[in-house]
Order: sequence, then C-alpha cells, then structure tokens
Amino acid sequence: MTAYSQIVKITCTEYKDIERINGSWEKWPSRWSDLTKETVIQISKAAGSKYRIEYIIAGKTKLDYYVIYDATETAKVRKNNDNQRLYCYVDDDGDSIWTDGFSLLELVEDVSIWSKSGSNIYFWDDSIDYAELLR
Repeated sequence: MTAYSQIVKITCTEYKDIERINGSWEKWPSRWSDLTKETVIQISKAAGSKYRIEYIIAGKTKLDYYVIYDATETAKVRKNNDNQRLYCYVDDDGDSIWTDGFSLLELVEDVSIWSKSGSNIYFWDDSIDYAELLR
C-alpha cells in the first residue's frame, strides 16, 4: 500500500494536441480548443521522489502515471525550448510529463499556483506518438 501526502486537483479547460509523424513532432497549433468534458488532473506525492498523476475525464481516470523528476531531461528541454520555467518528469515506460511555470512539489504545496498566467501541463505519450498540452 502506497501512502500519499496531500492530494491536489487542478481543473483544465483548454487543450492543444500533436502527433509524432515519421519520427518528428508536429508544431503546436496556435489556437486552444475547449475541453467539452470536465477534465481534472490529480497530483499527489507518492513514496520517495515519485509523484502520482491521474488524468481524469468526466470522473473516469484516462491516464495514471507514477513519475520522478529528471534533472538531465529538464536541462535539455529548457535549452531546446528556450524556457527556464519547464520541469520534466518521466515514468518507467519513458513517457513524460512537463510542467510549465511550476514544479510538481510547488503545486502539491500550493495548488493556487495553477491559476497563475502561463501555467500549463504537457503529457507526452511516446508509445502512441501523441502529446497533449493542457491549461
């Protein structure tokens, strides 16, 4: 049984998505699309340095990740995207979650950080060549 510290929930209202085609990721669309169903991301600090991230749509869990912070990937992603606000987390399958504007630790300690301008969360699913950006 895994013990969780505080559990926080953030509500997302808009998204963008892209696919990887022939080994290259598409560019993010310029426009945001409205989420038509209630979309909640639930974050909790699990054992050690792991975080549990649940992506919940209309009350049903769509994705359930256990991730750890990856400092090496964070440095690379920050440099490649010219954005020092990005934090990268990876799971055992190589999929990743990026946060923009906050770390997961900061979010778990103060969920109000999500309401700040520019706060986003990215889901990168390498196994199906799909990524989603939520705010």
